[in-house]
Amino acid sequence: MHFPPRYRRALIRAFWIIGLCVVIGIPPLTAAHPKPPFTVIRAVVQSLSVAEYSLVGLTSALLLGIITVSRSIQHKRHIRWAAVKAPIIEIGRAQALERMKQLMKLAQQISLASIYDAVKLPGGNGLASPLFELPSEFFGLFSWQYVEEGAEALIVDGKVIRRSDPMFSLAGLLRRRMVGRRVLLRPAPLLDLCARALTKDQLELSLTVSLSYAVRDPLAVASLEKPIETIRQRVIGAVAEYIRSQTLLDLLHDDGTLRSRLADQLNVAPSIREGFSIVEVLKALPSGDERLIEIGRKQREAELMQPLIALQGKNQVAAYAAEHQIEILKSELENQRRTAEMQREMQQRQAELNAQNLQSIAASLSLAASTGADPAKLADVLLKLAQGTVSGDALTPSATSELPASTTPDLNAPVDA
Repeated sequence: MHFPPRYRRALIRAFWIIGLCVVIGIPPLTAAHPKPPFTVIRAVVQSLSVAEYSLVGLTSALLLGIITVSRSIQHKRHIRWAAVKAPIIEIGRAQALERMKQLMKLAQQISLASIYDAVKLPGGNGLASPLFELPSEFFGLFSWQYVEEGAEALIVDGKVIRRSDPMFSLAGLLRRRMVGRRVLLRPAPLLDLCARALTKDQLELSLTVSLSYAVRDPLAVASLEKPIETIRQRVIGAVAEYIRSQTLLDLLHDDGTLRSRLADQLNVAPSIREGFSIVEVLKALPSGDERLIEIGRKQREAELMQPLIALQGKNQVAAYAAEHQIEILKSELENQRRTAEMQREMQQRQAELNAQNLQSIAASLSLAASTGADPAKLADVLLKLAQGTVSGDALTPSATSELPASTTPDLNAPVDA
């Protein structure tokens, strides 16, 4: 019997399947005491007649043949489609190979570039570099990437790595490479961010700020599409909220604490705190209606001048008091000088009077001696008169009768030197 070549393989496969089933099923079916599953099959087979048994066999062979033929047709169709798609597949394979080379080159470039250049490469968001495959060693189990501590962080499989430590992954045995992103932790400052809002006293004011910031959560920053624009908008919103919570005079009266107060306000803002931290507010300049600002400045100057005026008044009072005290001291010194001069003149006058008295006494004694009177008694009386200690009895006529009237000197009369 001759079969066409295209059906021969299908029929051979069907006969092989039937023969295998027969070889496997004959021993348990012909056993003296078959087990329960085979007892049911044996009972069904014994209940069939020869014609029914043949019909079942032919039906099974026909089904197997149909299945085999359908698979053969499908296989031929697949071959025809493969012949048509082969050029397309080859082009796709070449493109995939070229793309792989580009990715490998980009990964090497990201790995070796500085963090400030890596975040600017295509695929980066300004603060995080594109995804790149980390260089691996020893069947892909170990990997290492240089990380500049404090300036960048490396994200690998959801983990943040802040130092240049070796990384280990068992997934390398499954030919799964480790990929990561480099995140810049110390970006450039944000300059001249302007927020405009109404103050607490319903006056319009603009506040222009410049600040430096740092990345607090590298995972959150890496998940953002435009993190720099995001932090700009969040800062502007937080500054506007701060303007609404202050009065115009509070914002204009900058006593050196406005920047620090603004930095504290920005650091507690939930929208900023979840991914960033404000290091320092470099500039905070209010602007708005020039008339209101000028009024506020003048009021601020007046408030600042009040302590100066009070201090100046105190200084003037102290100066007046010091001058008055100096005048008092000068007056006292002048009085003391005049008193001393008067005392000195009185002492000099007294010395002159004493000298004149002594001269008068000496002249009287000389005259008394020439007249024969008692000089000792007369000297005692004259000394007592000069000292002002003589009593009234000493000046009796009997005591002075011995002195001639023309020779008794006047002790109170001035005598030329």
